[in-house]
Formats: sequence, structure tokens, C-alpha cells
Amino acid sequence: MAQITEIRYTDSYIRIDLDTGETFKMSPEVYSMYSVSREQVLDTALYQQLKEESDRWQCRQKALNYLAMRSHSAQEMKTYLYKKGFSKDIIDEILAGLKDAGYIDDYDFAVRFINSKIKSRVVGENLLKRDLYKKGVSREIINKAIKATEAGNTDINDIYDLALKKLCSLENRKNKTAKLVYFLQQKGFSESRVRQIIDRLKNEEHI
Repeated sequence: MAQITEIRYTDSYIRIDLDTGETFKMSPEVYSMYSVSREQVLDTALYQQLKEESDRWQCRQKALNYLAMRSHSAQEMKTYLYKKGFSKDIIDEILAGLKDAGYIDDYDFAVRFINSKIKSRVVGENLLKRDLYKKGVSREIINKAIKATEAGNTDINDIYDLALKKLCSLENRKNKTAKLVYFLQQKGFSESRVRQIIDRLKNEEHI
């Protein structure tokens, strides 16, 4: 059994140090639910309860700190917390609370992600869909976000300018057309858009 060696109070949490070298942290509200004191020996049940409360508090703090850097999808957050060593049950509980509080919203995340991408570069909706799907966002939410941001309506002239710039970098290279097609596909543009650009470049005798 473990014994409490120190109880420390901070503005945001209570820290309980044990003679095992472990440290439990929890909110003052949760701490007030338990009658513990310095030098108290914890039985197995109480030790487990305090450990779970500490894991729950630290899991939420890790999640909030992660969100402070940028927004994340629910799956990104779940993967991050799992790598930090928290149990599935606690992660699911914390994620549910964050969703209810509006800290995690996959639709809002998808819209922000798309807007940041299309603001800085010319990119097709297929690439955006692939990237969001890798981040664990559902296809339904992705399609809804694509529609809301009009990410599928990239100006054909912007795509043409991008293709022409790439074509210049392929000067004197073999299989220029094939390389350009692959480039545009990797940028996420649909087959019909790519064909439209290639036809225009051919008509204007660039290829």
C-alpha cells in the first residue's frame, strides 16, 4: 500500500505525492470529495480511485494543451492521448466532455483546415478529402465542409497558371505531359479538370 508524503495546493490543482514516487493531480472540486491527509496510508480501493481521478485530470489537461497549439479532429486527439499512455475509457470520457463543451468539432475542424489550405495555395478537393480522411474525419462531414467552403470550385485559370508554371519546370524533360498529369492529380484535381487543362495547353501549343 502507498502512503501520502505531501499534499500541495496550487491555483489550479491539488498535488498528492506518494512514497512510491508517484504524484496524483486533480482539481480542488474533485479533491474535496475525498478525505485524505498527509501520512495517510491508502488502501487499494482508495489508491485506485485517486489514480483514476488524477489520470482523468491529466488527460484533460494534455488535451487542452494540445488544442492550444491548433484545432484537432477527434481522431487526432484520441491518437495523441493514447500515445501519452491514457486508458481507452478515460480518453473516451474526456473526448465526450470536450465535444460537449465545443472544444472538439470535426465539422468546424474540417472547415478551418480547408480554408487554411485554399487560402495559401491552389489545391483540388480530392487532396483535401484525402488529408481530412487521414485525420479521421468522416466522409459525410468532409463532403459537407467541402460544399460549405466551395473548395471544389477552384478557378480554372488558377489551375491553368499552376500547370503552366509546373510545365516550365519540366522543360527538356521526357514525358512532360504524363508528369504534368500526375502532378495535377497529386494536387487533388479531378480527372475532368486535369483533362480540361491538358487540352487547353495543347490547343495553345505549350505541349
